[in-house]
Amino acid sequence: MNLFAYSGISTLAVLDGGASVCHLDSSKGMVDWARDNANASGLAHKKVRWMVEDVLKFLKREIKRGKDYRGFILDPPTFGRGASGEVFKIEKDLPELMDLLMELSGNKPDFIVLTCHSTGFSPLALQRILDGRINNKGSFHIGELSIPETSGRLYPAGSNCIYVSEKLSL
Repeated sequence: MNLFAYSGISTLAVLDGGASVCHLDSSKGMVDWARDNANASGLAHKKVRWMVEDVLKFLKREIKRGKDYRGFILDPPTFGRGASGEVFKIEKDLPELMDLLMELSGNKPDFIVLTCHSTGFSPLALQRILDGRINNKGSFHIGELSIPETSGRLYPAGSNCIYVSEKLSL
């Protein structure tokens, strides 16, 4: 599942790797753009479920439906509004979001790719948020995101944490 999926580059990478994807974003324009990108990339025939909805509402409904997901890619905004005006604030909503993902995977996801562009979340903080919830043996890979300046210096752009279960390999 690709949450806060924007224009779909991660969705395309997963589709190209042979997996099916649930692409979820609250903006219809972004989901349409992602669908166009899949068409332009020759991946439109792959198995993808395009969803325009508030992430937290969608996850709760998938839990009620008894759905099971094995992997998650997410790049939550610092602040955002859902399809019906719902407010997402990362400081308040990230813990609940992680709890919902764990419920959808039985606390044993195969992988999670979490990026965060909010200054309040270091790579170690992201790892701690995930590590305290996952009941699967695996490894964490954390790092800082940056954008190179023309001077050669790096401009800080956020953090990431990637979790991979033992049954997968990087």
